[in-house]
Amino acid sequence: MVSAPELSEKFTFVYNDESSQNVSWKVTVTGAFRRYKAVVRSIEKIQSEGADWCGLGLLLEQNHEIRKYWNNEQLSDFQKRLNVSECYTHIPGYERKHDEERNKKWLPLSFGQLIGIAVAFAVIIVLLIIAVAVLYVRIRTKALPKTPQNNSPPYNYRSNSRDSASRGNESVKSSPVTSPSTRSTGNV
Repeated sequence: MVSAPELSEKFTFVYNDESSQNVSWKVTVTGAFRRYKAVVRSIEKIQSEGADWCGLGLLLEQNHEIRKYWNNEQLSDFQKRLNVSECYTHIPGYERKHDEERNKKWLPLSFGQLIGIAVAFAVIIVLLIIAVAVLYVRIRTKALPKTPQNNSPPYNYRSNSRDSASRGNESVKSSPVTSPSTRSTGNV
């Protein structure tokens, strides 16, 4: 069970009531709002003075620590009062503020962190593109028809294949060559 000092703790809420076009109120409310009866008394007092209680209602709605002490019947009564007074529609900036808070919850990263993540992502994409290009070039070069390699010896050592084949099979015959003018006829 909750002890009495926790329930009796006093809270102070300050808000500006600009619901009237002619008058602007600065409303300061102090009370033991963990007790729902204190909330109801504060609402009635604010309304009796001609101010709008919606500022207090929205502050209490945002403070879940206070509302956790209320039972389900009190929570539904409080929500009903907010709806009857149209607190969500006539407080300027209330929805905008909650939208900003929701966006902050969904986007917990700072701008610098987002830039860092984007740069890292871009580097990874560039590296993947380079890897794909390298693989494509390797595959493409393997797909080309192979040209026969020239295993012949250098130009100085080349010989005619018919000459080398005939030299190996034939014996060399040499005969003396005589010129026709020096030929002997046998009669001298």
